[in-house]
Amino acid sequence: MYNQSFPERCWSSDGKLVFFTTPCKSSVQSYALVLDSFKVHKLSLPDGCTGSVVLDVFQDLILVCGVSLTRPDQLFIGRFDPARVNEAPIQWKRLSGNNVLPSAHSLATDVLSFKPEDDMEYEASLVFPKNASKKTPLIVVPHGGPHAVSTDQFKSEVYFFSQLGYAVLFVNYRGSTGFGEKSLYSLLGKVGVQDVQEVHHATVQMVEKHSEVLDKELVFLFGGSHGGFLVTHLSGQYPDFYRAVSTRNPVIDMASMFPITDIADWTIVESGLGDGSELENLLEPQSFSRMWEFSPIRYAKHVKAPTLLLVGKVDRRVPPTQSIEYYRALQLSGIKTRMILYEDCHSLSQVPVDTDALINTVLWFQESLQ
Repeated sequence: MYNQSFPERCWSSDGKLVFFTTPCKSSVQSYALVLDSFKVHKLSLPDGCTGSVVLDVFQDLILVCGVSLTRPDQLFIGRFDPARVNEAPIQWKRLSGNNVLPSAHSLATDVLSFKPEDDMEYEASLVFPKNASKKTPLIVVPHGGPHAVSTDQFKSEVYFFSQLGYAVLFVNYRGSTGFGEKSLYSLLGKVGVQDVQEVHHATVQMVEKHSEVLDKELVFLFGGSHGGFLVTHLSGQYPDFYRAVSTRNPVIDMASMFPITDIADWTIVESGLGDGSELENLLEPQSFSRMWEFSPIRYAKHVKAPTLLLVGKVDRRVPPTQSIEYYRALQLSGIKTRMILYEDCHSLSQVPVDTDALINTVLWFQESLQ
């Protein structure tokens, strides 16, 4: 159970059930917890949805948001029986319009699961055209965090990319939420290694499985924050595989980020140097050296892919000096690179900024298709 918040009303009228939503591997699912028995029951899904999010509970009615990677979120309401929540599937009624975006019906999805020797799973989710007339370029989008997750909720940027002729791949490497606590902690002290290897492995496997659709010569990278950390690692560690990179506020050098970020403990914990509670013991050369060894800057001299940096001027989380450092390193190696600075913070979520960043990303990739 890993949810960031409960609905304001999440209890059944008799107070014996609590409804909640949590990531479950690469999906987001809703459940009822029976307090008398501590048993958890998964709610049935609305028609055409792969996941759901609980929004409200009132008496014996429940309101959910039905989700899917290929269609916008929709509202459903259903009636549940508190005494038979584990037996009777909820009959859902759609409240919102049956919205289907143009060409969305031509998109397909696929999920691959991988289980390394330690028996902890990770997954990759692909959105691709069903009947492509030619090989499709692929955009790999690893999530940030790193302890976050890419679920099956609709993402406007996926639809944007798909309408321009791209397939999109999300990878939930070990360390992602929704795969259990053991998996979550397995990444500490292994960032830049375990997560990078798993994103690349998943990409290779998905390209091979869908070789009739995906063009292995046209694989692009797009990610922000720790996702930016991953895509810059990937282009440095596998320089002949990826065609071009677009990254938003990437973590480039954990050693130079540590003194000025608003989450100094993040660099410590992810590097496996402790829990961040004893900062005074970390100001030693060996600590900075360890952080540097985990960082993409280590591989900057190997990069071949043209790289676009989308940077927030007032980002306190991953300061813009991270991208400036990388920009100069790539220039020294003669790599085609461009940096766009925005009056925005870490998320680059202002609508004009987000739109401009997506448009420039596609233009950057298009240059590599020519």
